Amino acid sequence: MQLRKEGKRFSFEEHLQGLIYSQMSAQAVWANIERHFKQIDELFFHYDIHEISCRDGSYFSKGIMNIGCGSRLTNKQMACLHGNIEVMFRIVDDYESMDDFVTSAPAQQIVRMLSDSQSKYKLHQLGPALAWEYIRNVGIDGAKPDLHMKRIFGSSRLGCSKHECASDEEIFTTVKRLSEETGYFMAQIDYIFWCFCAKGQGEICTAEPHCEQCPIRDSCSKMVNPSGAKDADFRNKTEKSSSWVKIVRDSERKAEKPIHYLNKKGHGGLFRDQYFDEYLDYLKEYSDKRRTSEGKDLLSDATIKTSATDTFFLEKHEDKNFGYWFQNDQTMKEAEKCLSKHLAGRKNPQNDLKYYLQDMIAFRDFLKDRNK
Repeated sequence: MQLRKEGKRFSFEEHLQGLIYSQMSAQAVWANIERHFKQIDELFFHYDIHEISCRDGSYFSKGIMNIGCGSRLTNKQMACLHGNIEVMFRIVDDYESMDDFVTSAPAQQIVRMLSDSQSKYKLHQLGPALAWEYIRNVGIDGAKPDLHMKRIFGSSRLGCSKHECASDEEIFTTVKRLSEETGYFMAQIDYIFWCFCAKGQGEICTAEPHCEQCPIRDSCSKMVNPSGAKDADFRNKTEKSSSWVKIVRDSERKAEKPIHYLNKKGHGGLFRDQYFDEYLDYLKEYSDKRRTSEGKDLLSDATIKTSATDTFFLEKHEDKNFGYWFQNDQTMKEAEKCLSKHLAGRKNPQNDLKYYLQDMIAFRDFLKDRNK
């Protein structure tokens, strides 16, 4: 969101990447998908249309399964890959670019155009929730009405609906109001509440909620009104609105960053949150200089962003402060051993290990340069 706000335009390849990521999130554990970004990008040839067009959907289905990121939807999704690319070309013919299309109307309208079966721009295997996920991947602000959000905003949890599961419209309206009252992007607010629920994240407000661990239980219908009343108006609307603002602000205040507090497994993100944007710029310059000196083609922005994300792999998977690994050669060797352990089950663990270490070395150099 911030990149688009600062004027970034997303390429066709980045839109295709965003679409594929959104589809892969369906009926899958997102934390697992996130751990395999590099392999996914390589599988799809960094979204080179010519390379993709030379292979049928089964090639990509098998590849996704081989890296452990498949779901029962994968075969259907990949069978539609070429058809979806054709739809994207049709959109480009009409709007000049995918970026011009997604910014041509309010986000809700774009979602309908991409997910409505009667629309000429309907993308296969893409319903409203995944359409929201896709456009958010390319910087369009909004809230994804998935099962987690429908449940946590429902009548028996945070109570912004009279129904057990909040509707798409109720989720959008509530998150939009919170965004206006707090100044946060809608996607940030969505992410906070999603993290309360998602497997591999906070795992607090799950199907069987862990209310004793929940930092916002005083604002929850399940605790305030244990009988689970269906009437969402049992509290004063003005008081309720203030409590929503408090929920978001308290989550950030208690945690410095919401994800750190919600992630009970201790997989922090302080370094990533603090340095990611600045490091991404550094990494692009670092990569461009190195590859130019080696006479190689420059990497795409999408590939560099994936490398930047992979840099912080150990921050997500080890309890140590991420800065620990960069103290000296010995701690970097420890990092190599930890990475080797985590990557052991992959198809090409040694190759992945090499790239992850290169990314961490680049970040170490970034920290040194930054502190000069």
